[in-house]
Amino acid sequence: MAMLKHKFITEYEFEYDSEQIFPYLTVEGLGKWFAEKISPLEDKTYDMVWDRASHVAKIIAFRENSYIKYQFHEKDEKRDFSYIDFRLSKNQLTETIFLKITDYSDMTDEKELHKLWDMLIHELREAIEDDAEWEYPTRREIV
Repeated sequence: MAMLKHKFITEYEFEYDSEQIFPYLTVEGLGKWFAEKISPLEDKTYDMVWDRASHVAKIIAFRENSYIKYQFHEKDEKRDFSYIDFRLSKNQLTETIFLKITDYSDMTDEKELHKLWDMLIHELREAIEDDAEWEYPTRREIV
């Protein structure tokens, strides 16, 4: 019997433009804050490694500077795949950008998911700030 999935949704406010944040949500940028290693496989499919485990992900939705969705294919799953969806939106009143994250996975502990994403977003903010200090930021190569 397959494990039930849990949909976790959270949102973070940024004082950067979508154009500054979005590159970090793409395969090229995830290696700076989300995954330890990313290797291309085929047809928008990548091997992402975190916590010393390999996860095969395919980009199934994409709109430049707006959203990107990764669907994860586990060996024993035939459907109801896990996914992570990143969506950027702008508050027209305050001019701030919000990053909405939907994490659909086997993780069900809301408290642990909040801690995980708070830590990851902290890493994301640091990566953006570190690159902003350089005129020509160096990007981590995808192996």
